[in-house]
Amino acid sequence: ESDNGGANEYGDDYERAWTFLQDKREEFRALENRANLFEAAKENLSMDDDWIHAQTLFGVTTSYRREPDDSLSIKIEGELHGVPLFEQLVVLRECDLYHAWAPFTNKSEKLAQLDRLDVVSWFVVGVPVLGLTRDACYRAVGCDCMNEDGSVLLVAVGLNDTEEHGVKTYKENREESDDCIGGTSERMRGSVNRGEKDSLNGQPSTSTQHVAQQEAQQATFAASDSNDFTNLIDTTTSSFLARDEILSTLEIPPIPEGTGRGRITI
Repeated sequence: ESDNGGANEYGDDYERAWTFLQDKREEFRALENRANLFEAAKENLSMDDDWIHAQTLFGVTTSYRREPDDSLSIKIEGELHGVPLFEQLVVLRECDLYHAWAPFTNKSEKLAQLDRLDVVSWFVVGVPVLGLTRDACYRAVGCDCMNEDGSVLLVAVGLNDTEEHGVKTYKENREESDDCIGGTSERMRGSVNRGEKDSLNGQPSTSTQHVAQQEAQQATFAASDSNDFTNLIDTTTSSFLARDEILSTLEIPPIPEGTGRGRITI
């Protein structure tokens, strides 16, 4: 009788556990997605093999990397001395005050505080003298890893910054640039053809040599780009944060329109 009682009790515990997992399935899936997101962030911070060093200035190191989706990732590393961690987090958390201290930031606003370490924010950066303006809308989440390795991770993903929202990709911008370069080359080639009649003793004119050098440079750049994109590491993480249904209840600012305006992809 005791054996049967133990078996029944085990069966009841198993059923309760199964019911609990089914009821909380979406929450566990969201937790797993966040864990994968933070794991990828830690990997990006700890591995430098695929990052290209740009410069180190005033104690700040800047690196970049081309991604499989043709975007450009930038990593900025630096050390702060004599500043408590709590005060650093407070400054980062008050994202609606970025315009008060961040260089070239004209506007900043916190759109929603979804959780203690989950915020939706928006900012605008620009250089008025050059007529350049870009905005960015993102959702940032945090993870307290103090017990594991003494760190606190903050990860942000962009909102409404994809092709379906009208944001141009790197390829589209590159194609427009290539079209402009191609049109210039065609006009130059036409003028060169007319100028070739002025060459003496079968020697190419100066303008002919100039165009030949330009075409050789363009071929070199194209080959360089091709090599850069063939040796990429797929670091794309889930965009589940940007697909959350709760975001549909928020008023996301529209993408800036006009010459020199656009949205940054995060």
